[in-house]
Amino acid sequence: VSSAGDINGDGIDDVMVGRPEPALYLSYEAGEGKAYVFFGQPGTFSSVNIYRLPSSRGTAIDGVGDVDLAGQSVSSAGDVNNDGFDDMILSIPDSRGGGRAYVVFGKAGFSYVDLWSIKSSQGFMIQGGNLRETSVSSAGDVNGDGYDDVIVGAPYLTSKAYVIFGHAGSFSTVNPTTLTADQGFAIQGDGETGRSVSSAGDVNGDGFDDVIVGASTANGGTGAAYILFGKADGFADIDLTALSPDDGFVLAGAAASDKAGYSVSTAGDVTGDGFDDVIVGAPYADGHGSNTGEAYVVYGQAPTTAVTRIGAAADQTIRGGDFDDTLKGLGGDDALFGGKGNDILEGGAGADDIHGGDGNDTASYADSSAAVQVHVQFGTATGGDAEGDTLDGIENLIGSAFGDNLAGDTGANDLHGGDGDDALNGLGGPDELRGEAGDDWLVADSLDTMVSGGAGFDRVTVANADGLVLDVESAEVEVVNGNDGVEILDGSSATWALTLRGNGGDDVLTGGSGDDYIYGDTGADRLFGGAGLDRLFIDETDTLIDGGAGTADRVIVRQSATATTGVTVNMAAAHVEVAYGGPNGDTFDGTGSGDALSLYGRGGIDLLTGGKGDDLLEGGAGADVLVGGAGSDAAVYTDSAAPVMVHLQTGVAVGGDAAGDRLSAIENLSGSAFADDLAGDAGSNVLRGNDGDDMLNGLGGADELRGEAGDDWLFADSLDTVVDGGAGFDRVSVADGKGLLLDLGAARVELVNGNTGAEVLYGASAGWDLTLRGDGGNDVLIGGSGDDYIYGGAGADLLSGGAGRDRLFVDETDLPVDGGAGAADCVIVRQSASATAGVSVAMAAAHVEVAFGGSNDDTFDGSGATASLCLYGRNGQDTLTGGAANDRLFGDGNDTAAGDILNGGGGNDFLRGGTNGPGGFAERDHFVFADDWGNDRIFDFADNGAEKIDFSGVAGIDELSDLTITDGPGFALISYVDTVSAAWSASIRVDGLTAADLTDSNFIFV
Repeated sequence: VSSAGDINGDGIDDVMVGRPEPALYLSYEAGEGKAYVFFGQPGTFSSVNIYRLPSSRGTAIDGVGDVDLAGQSVSSAGDVNNDGFDDMILSIPDSRGGGRAYVVFGKAGFSYVDLWSIKSSQGFMIQGGNLRETSVSSAGDVNGDGYDDVIVGAPYLTSKAYVIFGHAGSFSTVNPTTLTADQGFAIQGDGETGRSVSSAGDVNGDGFDDVIVGASTANGGTGAAYILFGKADGFADIDLTALSPDDGFVLAGAAASDKAGYSVSTAGDVTGDGFDDVIVGAPYADGHGSNTGEAYVVYGQAPTTAVTRIGAAADQTIRGGDFDDTLKGLGGDDALFGGKGNDILEGGAGADDIHGGDGNDTASYADSSAAVQVHVQFGTATGGDAEGDTLDGIENLIGSAFGDNLAGDTGANDLHGGDGDDALNGLGGPDELRGEAGDDWLVADSLDTMVSGGAGFDRVTVANADGLVLDVESAEVEVVNGNDGVEILDGSSATWALTLRGNGGDDVLTGGSGDDYIYGDTGADRLFGGAGLDRLFIDETDTLIDGGAGTADRVIVRQSATATTGVTVNMAAAHVEVAYGGPNGDTFDGTGSGDALSLYGRGGIDLLTGGKGDDLLEGGAGADVLVGGAGSDAAVYTDSAAPVMVHLQTGVAVGGDAAGDRLSAIENLSGSAFADDLAGDAGSNVLRGNDGDDMLNGLGGADELRGEAGDDWLFADSLDTVVDGGAGFDRVSVADGKGLLLDLGAARVELVNGNTGAEVLYGASAGWDLTLRGDGGNDVLIGGSGDDYIYGGAGADLLSGGAGRDRLFVDETDLPVDGGAGAADCVIVRQSASATAGVSVAMAAAHVEVAFGGSNDDTFDGSGATASLCLYGRNGQDTLTGGAANDRLFGDGNDTAAGDILNGGGGNDFLRGGTNGPGGFAERDHFVFADDWGNDRIFDFADNGAEKIDFSGVAGIDELSDLTITDGPGFALISYVDTVSAAWSASIRVDGLTAADLTDSNFIFV
């Protein structure tokens, strides 16, 4: 008989009864053995006749043949295929002489099974070796894979037993003599080993079921039982005669002929200590008379040394002993019991119950594939391998490689974050908080004995108002947030950048050699920056500040909203070089400091005093007092919300943040982002306009004028060392008559107005359009690659356009001009009203292609020019001479008796003499032609006897008859073919006339 487990899955366990020998006296009884399954049911039971067993009460399992002894050994098999139904195993020890065993699968609606014709969906057969007199049993889950295993004894002749592993999927016939390591293993012994077999439960608490095998005639009939340990893998056949302690142990019989091990079984946990026990029968023991027999219960026990136990995928219960054990559950919903000692317990995946027991125990999640959240105080755990875990008796935690949240309890806890950005909170008690790798957050208190951030950017928050003394370098943290107690945070040995916050209390905060941020907050704090570029945030209650050894340490006023008084800082004594005020009017005194100071008052009425260096003072809003001290000091209005006007020479300061300011010993100014008016004094000043359309005036001295962004206007003089308009359309006006030397490319200006001195304005490196005005003086004006406008003004100026399409404005006193490399450069005569002489320009030498005359008699000579020219004489008796290309000549106004002289030169030219001038003279221009003049056109020839076409320079034309004059539509055409060399021909189209209109009076021949 045996338990069958719950073979039909109705939630109630069933039983099996074997009937190996038939009742031959019944006429309807066959000769094979049978087994019967009796279903469990709620309530009471009544007797049942197995020969008339109703299907609601159970069913039969038939053997395979006459006298097969089927059912001589029966047992539950556990759930071999893990389908949720318990299975059974039974023996047929005398089938066909060799013996067999069958595993029959449970299922819903379980019914009659004939083993002779069993189907693979119903179970499978075990056959091979000598299974006569075989015994069978469940082995439990020996390898922890979640599938129950079976054990089959083969005592007859072979003294063997076989463990066969359960698995998923279908089964075929199993030959135990050819088992592979994946299928199971053999147990070889002597003395009828396998006479009895059974699961032993878990006698050593390692989470794997063990087996017990009886050898009733071993040791000369004394008998023995062998307990073999389960494990995850690495099974091989076991020789009981040379049994290793790692594989199991032997229970030897007490006396000869006891036959100990004739029957064996698990006894469950009879002592309740968490370790399964076994029972061994010795039927012929003489303890109470000859052959009266005895049975022995042998207790399972905890390990006697420290052990490391690693589970498998199944749900397991793993126990430690009295020593420092390591238990790992891996997969499944495991129960881990550390016992005594300082144990490390790791449940792995699954919802595990983790019991530390006595000692200082640790729950580890080092192998979790995701972040965990574990609180010792509440015994709760979520996320990653911690999901669903419950904890008790645990003092310490080890996190995963991800961002964990670990919290202790009121006792002493050791929390290890591991890799990842972890949050650790000891929750009171003398804790050790170790963030390790990652950017961790440690919540510490005054009782903690170890605070260590480890690698990464780590933070500490003080959890209570009892204060904290912390060596920041040893703690390996970067940020510490205090509480209302007195924190002493010593970072003097730290080489990295720290952020220390005192919050409430009278704190002592010390930075290291990095660039530290130190916040005193409320309370009478003492702040020490140490080396590095430190920032100290202070209020009016702090008693001591010291920036330390850095060269650009900063003090920053940070007060509560209720503060009404400002802060006073002695910059030299505090070893700080930069100060930022608050809203209440601060005093920053740099007297005695040899460093370059930067003092920012910000809100309120501030008193800012520089030292011996070149200091920067920015009062901000409010009527501030700015005292530069020694050195070259600057008043700055960069943050002003409106434009400012500040004149150092007159002491005027109005507008925006400058309103009401008083300045002394200030040499330099820096404006706002708006349109500022900044003026220096007679000394050397640096004026910066910054953004906005600014006006800068150095007012004498070796000044630097920097307009920067915006369309600025800079008033420069000959003493200024830097003139730089910056971005935008900028202009420079020369402030005195001593001349100015200016590189326009470096100065980044677009327009320069000279003065009466000799300016040298050099724009060759400028890539934009320039406007250069020499005004008075003998100036040198040189354009760049843009389309420049260059005005010489009065004086003997030298004008050069450079590349681009330039316009050069000249008078009679200027030196020869140069239009540069452009293709349409223009010279324009611009003279004073008192000028009486005209201007003469050699177009080819001047590299100009367009010329406009003035009021006097100008001469534009294109001889030698190969580019097309446009020449405009305008007023006066002008002489216009074209070049070799197709030119356009315009005499324009004719205000003298003589008129203009137009000579197209070579090429096909357009000639227009112009109309009467204001003097009322008749049109009397001369159109002059030379050899090979081309095909020209006269637009406005007047047939008045005064206007002339002059051929005196042509050797072959002596009289009218040398010409051919014909009529065209609206014009007369004068044609000529050279009669001297016959090498050229030319023509003149005269608009508005006919051939008959042209007579000798219109020409000059000699």
